Amino acid sequence: VLALRDCGLEKVPDRVVSVAGLRVLDMSHNKLTSLPSSLSRLEGLKDLSLDANKLASLPAQICMLPRLETLSAPSNDLTSLPGAIGSLVKLRKLVLTGNRLTALPDSLCACSSLQLLDASRNRLAALPEALGQLGSLVELTLAENCLSAVPASTGSLRRLKDLDLRGNPL
Repeated sequence: VLALRDCGLEKVPDRVVSVAGLRVLDMSHNKLTSLPSSLSRLEGLKDLSLDANKLASLPAQICMLPRLETLSAPSNDLTSLPGAIGSLVKLRKLVLTGNRLTALPDSLCACSSLQLLDASRNRLAALPEALGQLGSLVELTLAENCLSAVPASTGSLRRLKDLDLRGNPL
């Protein structure tokens, strides 16, 4: 575990990607505007917390973390997600609350282990049609977006227990 919360970081220290066997990395509540592509060297990383930074995007290399189970990046300035996010087949929890996302990539629907997706307080106007392929999804929070409809495939989410669509013009 490497906790670098509230350290005033403006960039990720080079030493971070050299920590062998790192499983949990918390860089929340800093001033990060970007992440290094070398982050992909943290092959054992299971939990990445980037809450409350100034990130406008996530590097595509983040999708090369084969063991990543939790990606938490609320309260940033994210406008999109990497197109290859679907390669994170072990991802169970994705928290994107309070960003500037207008869409979620179709490839997200390939995250077959995803149990929790929170994309509330964004600018989402539509959802991927294949959302129903997220068969492990238990909690889907999309409150306070710009959604006027949800895909019919959402009805295929048999494990879904909590669907929050408050504050959308449905």
